[in-house]
Amino acid sequence: MFETSGEPLDLDGPDPRARALHWYLGHLRTGFRDVTEDEVRARHRSDDAIPAEQRIRFFTADAERLTDLAFDEAFAIAPHESVARLRDAKGRAWRLRALLHPPEPERLRWAFLAQEPAPGVVIRFATPADGPALAELERRVPVVDGAVRRSYDRGADYFVATAVADEHYTLVAEVDDQIRGMVSQVVHPARADGRQLRLSYVRHLRVDPASRGRGVSSALNVAVAENGIPHCDAPWSLTAVSNEAVDRHGFRTVARSPTAQLRIDTRAIAHAGALATAEARDAERITELLSQAAADLELSRPWRIREIEARVGGVGARYGWDRVGLGDGAALGVERTPVVVRTETADGISERREALAFDLAAVAGQETELVRLVRAWCARLADEGIDDLLVTVASPRLLAPLAELAVSETRFNLNHQFRVAADADARGYFIDGMLF
Repeated sequence: MFETSGEPLDLDGPDPRARALHWYLGHLRTGFRDVTEDEVRARHRSDDAIPAEQRIRFFTADAERLTDLAFDEAFAIAPHESVARLRDAKGRAWRLRALLHPPEPERLRWAFLAQEPAPGVVIRFATPADGPALAELERRVPVVDGAVRRSYDRGADYFVATAVADEHYTLVAEVDDQIRGMVSQVVHPARADGRQLRLSYVRHLRVDPASRGRGVSSALNVAVAENGIPHCDAPWSLTAVSNEAVDRHGFRTVARSPTAQLRIDTRAIAHAGALATAEARDAERITELLSQAAADLELSRPWRIREIEARVGGVGARYGWDRVGLGDGAALGVERTPVVVRTETADGISERREALAFDLAAVAGQETELVRLVRAWCARLADEGIDDLLVTVASPRLLAPLAELAVSETRFNLNHQFRVAADADARGYFIDGMLF
């Protein structure tokens, strides 16, 4: 998992992989106070998706975490990758990994500093056999958002309940041979600041409280970076606006998003109107609706018929053509496998069965038709024993009519490491409900 051996490198030598480590370590010792934006631009790939001033913030945050680093050794671990092993004043082991940009082999694509996993902590890729254990981990480990604690029961198998058509993987942390942590990542196409990127969405980070203090969370975050970044342009995630942990760890850059997740009580607004559902032959129509509805949104993805076919018909028990409602100029897909959410607050404990809305679209002028689909779906969901429909709304045009149906609204932090357009907040961000 963590390559820290290979061909030895002389940091003062001519190898570009050695020079990349030398550059980073030299500035790390000064806290990156002496680096300029021009120098960062010259050092990194010419089409870098991350602004230089943002890079400097990442580097400075690394420097603030450490003092008195001692260099141990450096290795070339791949044709365009190198690792330096370090030790801090407390004797903890660290590594610096540098990835060069093959089309410009003298330039960096990414460099990041990470603590080595503590003794007894093993990070590995999850296998299908881990599905029940990961589902159980989510049940017993709540997500803490201020004074609110939420735990999620997705059923018997985590992988069945969280399936996506995009490239994805899950990492697990074993402590003394027991699964004590997990994190998942989905790699997907998206358009940001006029550029087509491959982004990776980080989701479902869980660490068993009994294993905290062993470096499990840090090791998982490092593993996500080391395994995800070589295959994408940049990672991102969403957190509730009151969650300040991301400000202190990981991304270190938090932007407010106009995106909201609406909780709609199915029984409160149910209207048993006609609900026509899709068939496989409707893939082209669904593709057109999604493309039109998300065309102006930042992070929109290129919808194609084959992607819709894989998404709706290819994620097993989680979705299906009969879970996509179609109307005149509008569509709304809803997952088949609800999750039981246990919420603990100062007022007590509650449990509700929730279903996620996946593919939501309404062309201009058809907002009322989308509202009708929501009401019709809520009638069906109520009959299925589902309490809430969670709808993630990115478009300001659709938020107003749908917010009138909701009993609560959650706003998010958009935690990202890439450039977004200057008017992105006004236009809205496309957030895929299937990622939650």
